[in-house]
Amino acid sequence: MRSTSFFLPLLVFRWLLLALTAVVGGVSVFDGTHPTSGWALAYAALYLLLWTMRLPSLVVQRRGSGLVCFIDIILSLNAVWLAGTAGAMFVPFALGALILPGALWGWPGSFLAAMIFLGCEAVRHWFAPGPSSAWALIYDYLRPVVAASIWPLSVELQKRRPLRQITATTLPRSTLQPATRPLESGADALRGRGSGAGRIPDRPTSATLERRATRLHAAVRQLVADTEQRGLRVETVIEGRDAPLPPGYAALIAKAVEIALDNVRCHAHTDAATLHLAQTPQTIVLTVRDYGVGLWDGTAEPPGFHQLKLLRYRLHELGGTLDISEPPPEGVLFAVMLPLVDDE
Repeated sequence: MRSTSFFLPLLVFRWLLLALTAVVGGVSVFDGTHPTSGWALAYAALYLLLWTMRLPSLVVQRRGSGLVCFIDIILSLNAVWLAGTAGAMFVPFALGALILPGALWGWPGSFLAAMIFLGCEAVRHWFAPGPSSAWALIYDYLRPVVAASIWPLSVELQKRRPLRQITATTLPRSTLQPATRPLESGADALRGRGSGAGRIPDRPTSATLERRATRLHAAVRQLVADTEQRGLRVETVIEGRDAPLPPGYAALIAKAVEIALDNVRCHAHTDAATLHLAQTPQTIVLTVRDYGVGLWDGTAEPPGFHQLKLLRYRLHELGGTLDISEPPPEGVLFAVMLPLVDDE
């Protein structure tokens, strides 16, 4: 499930392509060069309006999305066929239909969409005259491959970008709104047991973390190793000296790591994440980044899930912050900042 904001670039991109087509096609309509382009332009505008209204259903569920994407490609190409001899000016509009499969399914979706588009183009060239030269033919068949690769390629480039280091000045000292994707793991440990219910324990109670791990860096590496044994690859960067911390601080950050990694493993539908821990004499900054399905739509705090609320409350008590966002192009950024010195 993806949030509505995830699809905004798709909407903007397709409407910009239609605007470009309208500028070129409108000139040919008024000067009488290609009168049929007027009907094709009206069809493209009406169809894109209906497509925009239909798109929110793809946010809610993926069932049936494959058929919708296939029909989208066919109906978008229909504008090219309706324009007749002026069909070339509607090709950019039709190519816009190749972005959505890549956004939903990555490279496999892009490859399949490009093959469908090329198949339709081959049928069109079978009944209508094709390009006059070999280079024109190569260009004709290469452009859908390039268009279909735009989204997954942008995701790959985003993954290769170094994660921006978040410092105490970039995270607001305020209580932020909870994430909309439920974080299920570690609920019992975070709520506490017995007379200590509602309090985060001084040491993580997860079986994956030995109680003898008194230093933060060792505890984080142990949690990462346990997570990787469960199938999630974690690219880990730890900076700073593993200095002793005030009582409960290491346990609090370790619990944040456990919750973030369990959330990625159970809900993000991805097999990789990036963890960055920076410890200075003044602050501890933790970021966990994934490129999965993003945050859930719906209520900010689903009933029965209190881990984020308790973690945020405990961090706020110590002057820290918890920031969970959905940065482009996709996935979730889990950021914790905990000061080690009193600012006042």
